[in-house]
Amino acid sequence: MKRLGLNMATFAFGSIPVLIVCIVALANLRRLSTLGEGMKGHCKTYLNSRLYVEVEILASIAGIVILSAMIIDPIINTVVDHKLMKMVRYGANQVSQSIRSWHGRLSRRSVALGKENNEENNSTTVNNENDEHVKNSDEESKPNEPSTVTIKDVENESEDSGNASDSAKSDSKSSNSFEMATASGRSSIGSLYRELQVWSRRAFIVNIIGFVVSIYGLYVEIRHEADPKYQASCDISSYISCTRALSHDIGRGFGIVKHILGPDSILNQRNPLFGVFGYSTLAALQLSNSPLLIRLCVIVAITLNAVSAYLTYNLIQMQVICLVCYAIHICNMLFFYFADKRRTIINQIEYENSKKKAL
Repeated sequence: MKRLGLNMATFAFGSIPVLIVCIVALANLRRLSTLGEGMKGHCKTYLNSRLYVEVEILASIAGIVILSAMIIDPIINTVVDHKLMKMVRYGANQVSQSIRSWHGRLSRRSVALGKENNEENNSTTVNNENDEHVKNSDEESKPNEPSTVTIKDVENESEDSGNASDSAKSDSKSSNSFEMATASGRSSIGSLYRELQVWSRRAFIVNIIGFVVSIYGLYVEIRHEADPKYQASCDISSYISCTRALSHDIGRGFGIVKHILGPDSILNQRNPLFGVFGYSTLAALQLSNSPLLIRLCVIVAITLNAVSAYLTYNLIQMQVICLVCYAIHICNMLFFYFADKRRTIINQIEYENSKKKAL
C-alpha cells in the first residue's frame, strides 16, 4: 500500500499539469484557431496571442513537472523495493571494504616504520613476565588451608534451591500471562488496522469524487470564459446556475487572494484548479497509515470546511444555487468525518502499542 500510494502521488504530480493544459486548450480551441488572423505589425502580434503565450507557459511548466516526476519515480521505487535496496547495500559494502583494505595497507606501512619501537617494548614486557612468573611460583609453594563445610551452609544451600524453584514457577506464570496479553494485543491491533483500511478507502473514494467534480467545474469555467453564451448542464435556471457562481469574483482565489496579493498574482487561480491539485494529493495520502499524515488530513479537512462555509455564505448573498459548489462542500464534510474516524483509530493503535511495550 505504501509503494502504491507513492507511485500514485508521483503519477498525479506528473499528469495533472498535462490534464490542465489539455482542458485549457480544448476549452479555448476556437480562439486558438484564430491565432494567425488579425493585424500583424513589426512586433508580429497576432489575434489572441496572449492566450497562446499562456498555453505555452502552461505546457512548459507541465513538461518540467513531467521530467521531475520521471526522475523521482525510479528513486521512490528503488527505496521501497527491498531487493534493489539489498543490491545497493551490497555495492556500498563492496566500496567500504575496498576503502578498508586501502586503509589497512597504509596502516601496515606505518607499522613497518615503527618496528624498532615495538621491539624495545617487547623486551621490557618479557622481563616483567619473568618477574610475575617467579612470584606465582612462590605463592604456589605455600600450603593450602583445609576447607570446612558446616551444617548451616547445607541448610542455606537447600533454602536457595527452594527459592530458585519458586522463582522459576513465578517466572513461568508471568511468561504465560505475558504471552496471553501479547496475543490479545496483536488481535486487537489487527482488527484496528482492518477498520482503518475501511475508512481509508471511503476517504479515498470521496477525494476521487471531489477530483472529478473539480475537473468538471474547471472545464465549465474555462468554456464559459471563452464563450459567454455557453450553458453547462448544471445551468437549470437563472437561480440554479453553475456558470453564474463560477464566473463571479469569488470564483478566483476564493475572492481573497486578489485583495492580499493582487489580481495578477500567480496564486489568483480558478477555485476548481485548487480542487484538482488538492483532492488528488489527499487521495494519495489516504493510502498511507502514517499517524502524522492522518492528523495532517484532519487539519486540512477542517480548513476545507471553513472555506466551504465562507463560499456558502457568499452564494447565499448572491442568491444562486451552484450544484458543483454544493457537491464539493458535501465532499468536504464527508472527508472531515472519515478523517476524524481515521484519527481516532490511529490513536487507539498507538495506545495498544504503548501497552504492549509496557508489558
